[in-house]
Amino acid sequence: MKKLICLLVICTTLWAQDAPKKPEAGERHEFVISNFHTESGVTLPTARIEYGTYGHLNAARDNVVLLPSHYMADFHGYEWLIGPGHALDPSQLFLVATELFGNGHSSSPSNTPEPFHGPRFPVTTIRDNVEAVHRLLTEELKITHVRAIIGFSMGAQQAFQWAVSYPTFADRIVATAGTAKTYPHGYVRLEGQIAALTADAAFKDGDYNTPPTKGLEAFGRRGCSHKSGGARSSGARPRSPAPRLIRCCMNFALTSFPARMRMI
Repeated sequence: MKKLICLLVICTTLWAQDAPKKPEAGERHEFVISNFHTESGVTLPTARIEYGTYGHLNAARDNVVLLPSHYMADFHGYEWLIGPGHALDPSQLFLVATELFGNGHSSSPSNTPEPFHGPRFPVTTIRDNVEAVHRLLTEELKITHVRAIIGFSMGAQQAFQWAVSYPTFADRIVATAGTAKTYPHGYVRLEGQIAALTADAAFKDGDYNTPPTKGLEAFGRRGCSHKSGGARSSGARPRSPAPRLIRCCMNFALTSFPARMRMI
């Protein structure tokens, strides 16, 4: 019996070590900017940047890594990289993960009051996002330098823009699956998704009262053709979009993909 108990204890311990760990949960924050001047020439009376933090800022304030979000993501998008023994260890680093304008949490067509609600929300660019986050870091967090800026996809575009706008702000940038300019293929792919969504009469040029479900389904199928070739070939049907995804789709359609991604 004692041997059996010992064996059970050992097995339980090994199972606990091998069990998948829950991703690190960041702390959500909001930074508010008054009279934010966008590159399109419109001034937002109130601009909001949602962001998450992981770990603690050290006394020297030199353990910071910035994680700008990718397309349609919130600040949780990098959590698979975060944790003890992972690439980004919050016991050693202070991680700041920001969310793009138009993602449904930061200032977006869906959450901005008139006169900038819905289709009247101004076009925002990658550079607008970089400027807003620079103010977040320097004004709210009192951070003047970071170890790295790590970005995937549209996060990579932001990392490239940081290197141009503030070349000495970071020791390094780590940009994956992103480009420093939007190529014609990107325009065609994203404008195709916008066209699929906005062709639904229920979209009403952005002043919709209920979600344009047909347009959302077409948007999803257009996206699947680019991202999920395996699902199409296997005959899998796309699932109904989640509420936050619905909001993101329409916010990004209204803020105009190509203009958002232009950088110099």
